[in-house]
Amino acid sequence: MSDNPDDYDDKLPHRPMIEVELADALIRICDAGAGLGLDLGGAVAEKMAFNASREDHKPEHRLGEHGKKY
Repeated sequence: MSDNPDDYDDKLPHRPMIEVELADALIRICDAGAGLGLDLGGAVAEKMAFNASREDHKPEHRLGEHGKKY
């Protein structure tokens, strides 16, 4: 993998390489969850709903000096 975030993937040349690599990581995680019989989709939906109520996840807090960047 290239260090340049602007490089594009060789198999999906219309997509940035970092995007494709992160998609691969998600696929592996979902495969592992399915193999273990986990409801990752449900857990993600619940976690996103919970995070939406957190002050440190709100846009104004993220833009602050010590706000979360990701």
